[in-house]
Amino acid sequence: MSAACFSTALDQLESDILAVMRDRSPAWLRSQLANGAYVYGAGNFGRRIARQMVQAGLPCLGMIDRRAGADLASIEGLPVLHPDAITPEIAAGKVFVLGILNPHNDMGELVRLGQDYGFEHVFWGADIVDALGASIGDFC
Repeated sequence: MSAACFSTALDQLESDILAVMRDRSPAWLRSQLANGAYVYGAGNFGRRIARQMVQAGLPCLGMIDRRAGADLASIEGLPVLHPDAITPEIAAGKVFVLGILNPHNDMGELVRLGQDYGFEHVFWGADIVDALGASIGDFC
C-alpha cells in the first residue's frame, strides 16, 4: 500500500470514528434510554447500572439474567427475566444494556443476542456512564 493510500485510509478511519462518537453523544444516548431499557446481567455491575438509570429518571424496565426464576424474580422492584422470555414485543424500540463484567462471557455473543432479540440498540455499561455523566466510581 502506498503512503498516499495509507494516508487516505487513515483519514477515512478518523472520519468514521468521529462520526460514531458524535452519533453516540450523551444527549443521544439519554434520548434512546428514555424509550426504556433492559439491563443484561443481574450481578453487582448490572444492578448498579439499573440503579443509576432509575436515579436519573430513565426507565429501566427490568433485568435479563439466565439465573432468573423463583429465587431471582425481581431486584429492587425490577423484574428479572430469563433470556428465553424475551420476545420481539418486549424488545421493540428498547435498549439492551450490557451490565456484566464477567471475563468468561463472550461479549460479542451477547451483543449479537441483543441484536437477535430485536432491541433497537445495544449499549455497553460505559455508554451509561457517558449518558448520565456519572463517575465510573458510581458503578464499582
